[in-house]
Amino acid sequence: MKKKKETIKQEGKILTYCGPDIKGVVKSFTSFRTVPPELAKAAEECPAINKLIVPVSEIAETRKQLRIYGSAEQIFSNKITEFFKKG
Repeated sequence: MKKKKETIKQEGKILTYCGPDIKGVVKSFTSFRTVPPELAKAAEECPAINKLIVPVSEIAETRKQLRIYGSAEQIFSNKITEFFKKG
């Protein structure tokens, strides 16, 4: 049985947002122990954000996947970009 990946609820770990910059909210590859309130609010509006908040140990693999056309990470990144372009 596959374990569901819980990205935003990993207390005690250092997390990194690997998505595109979100003006006034977060810059790409920002690390934190607790998800900033602005980012949590943005993630409620655009759930793809949660998929690109990863533990520090997964940054290298996530960056690699972001460069692969059609990967889940790249699709989530594009969804975030499109969502925040709308306004």
